[in-house]
Amino acid sequence: MPINHATKPIIACEANSRFTVFILADTKLTLDELAARLQMEWQYSLAETLQQLRAIPSSDIAMLLSELSELNMDTHWVKNTDLSISGHISDAALWVSQTLAEQELNELPSDLCTDLSIHLNTQKKHAKDQKQNLCQ
Repeated sequence: MPINHATKPIIACEANSRFTVFILADTKLTLDELAARLQMEWQYSLAETLQQLRAIPSSDIAMLLSELSELNMDTHWVKNTDLSISGHISDAALWVSQTLAEQELNELPSDLCTDLSIHLNTQKKHAKDQKQNLCQ
């Protein structure tokens, strides 16, 4: 009998901007796999957010993604000791839990992950005592 691996969202929050993405995983990922997925999901979430906000033309989004994909992004793994980042991750987890409960779901579909990411990333956030909207 096959084992049913439930898809779990990994919540990633960038330290300076508090830009949040969700990575759906149904297997254990190596750090290299996680870094690759993080970069892919970050770019996808950024593109979808820019498109939904109509912040820049679609052709410019495509150019931006092309340029981003050519960058060598070194990933450095550190232990999070920033309570503000922990708070943003806890808030995102609460959004996930509430969304699952409200929609009577057991797992978070990828399109809902994208919607949640866009919603969270377009809200005013407090980082280092400054209000900022990440996509203005």
